[in-house]
Amino acid sequence: MDNFLARPKRYVTRVGQLIGQYEKVILALLAVVIVISGTFWYRQFTKGHDGGPTVGGSYVEGILGGEEEIQQIATRLTKVGLFSVEPNGKLKPVLVREWRVNPEKTEYVFVLNSQVDKNEILTVLQNSLELLGPSAVSLNDQDELVVALDEPNPNLPFTLAQPLFDYGPYKLSKATEKTTIFSRNPREGSLQPYLNKVIIHTYATKELLQQALSKRKISGSESNVTAPDRYILQSFELPRYYAVMFNLNKSPFRDGAMRRALIDETAVANTPFTLIVADQEPNKSLAQDLVKRWQAQGANVTLETKPLEEVQEKVGPSRNFQALLTGIDYGSELDPYYVWHSSQIRPPGNNFTGVKSGTVDQQIEAIRASLDLSERSKLIKSLHETLNREGVALFVRQETGSFIAEADVVVPTPWMAQNVIDRYRSIAYWYLK
Repeated sequence: MDNFLARPKRYVTRVGQLIGQYEKVILALLAVVIVISGTFWYRQFTKGHDGGPTVGGSYVEGILGGEEEIQQIATRLTKVGLFSVEPNGKLKPVLVREWRVNPEKTEYVFVLNSQVDKNEILTVLQNSLELLGPSAVSLNDQDELVVALDEPNPNLPFTLAQPLFDYGPYKLSKATEKTTIFSRNPREGSLQPYLNKVIIHTYATKELLQQALSKRKISGSESNVTAPDRYILQSFELPRYYAVMFNLNKSPFRDGAMRRALIDETAVANTPFTLIVADQEPNKSLAQDLVKRWQAQGANVTLETKPLEEVQEKVGPSRNFQALLTGIDYGSELDPYYVWHSSQIRPPGNNFTGVKSGTVDQQIEAIRASLDLSERSKLIKSLHETLNREGVALFVRQETGSFIAEADVVVPTPWMAQNVIDRYRSIAYWYLK
């Protein structure tokens, strides 16, 4: 009878005999296998290392500040909206499988991913009605999330891309007096990042922060320090502008030629007018520089500074000005509707200039119809060109956010950013080269 336990020994002996007989053939075949597998490995390696995003590594931020700033960063790292905005500016569903909206843009229905706790999302939104505006949030009979609005709002998907829910790319894993560490969020259904960790170091002085950069102890910081070698100063546009608004319903700016001459900085008629500005920077300095240039053209202009609260609460809303240099903020959703659309001429709308143009209205409606923030940004630039061409406003400056990062850290555009800390809204898409 054959002994089962003895088989391995006999088989090993036989294999040794076969190798001895066919050694050269086996070695040749083995060489072919090595070449083929090596080629395959190289192709896979280069495919994963072609300059595109790769998974792994850590980012270490150095900050001056304390608990408040860390909390702001933590919100952007640990929370996410129903949607996010990809580096190309397009809206991407994160916690949502599909969604629909009625033609009036007053009722949105969201089918949440199966891993997402529907009741948790419902509770958070019901506690966030000040963000949504007058509305009701509920689950229908199909367990779909329903947001019913009192007024149309084509921007609601962008509003719901705000960091609200605990499905963000990271979770807090450790915190000490000077160091806070965030690691990947293991929660099912969370947004998955490329970087494994984000570490925040707090420094007591600018000098200590600068030393940490010089010794490459940190990957980046805000731009209030000098960028050493192998670090790059990066910037991104914010949806905030400084502009001169001309009141089209007051003399002398009923005259388009007068407005055109000021915008083009050509010879100006000696008609007196007043430019009002808030007594804060950079508004005040921008206005002073502009007045000097206009006066050099022959303009009879007087600069009048007023408290910011008075400009915001009285001068603008009452339209009691001839020319007004002010800040304009289109918000994270990049929506210029309330500032320039003809329906907003009367209070509480903010169309202080009184512009009523079919071309302007059409451009604004095209902006609001797009769910691509990159496209919205381009359309806003085109809108500004129209407003400039029609002599409605002179755009003086756009705000930017700046930060320092090592050359091998890729930080895609944070499309919904309204300040420098908001660059962390794109943290899921950061990676190391």
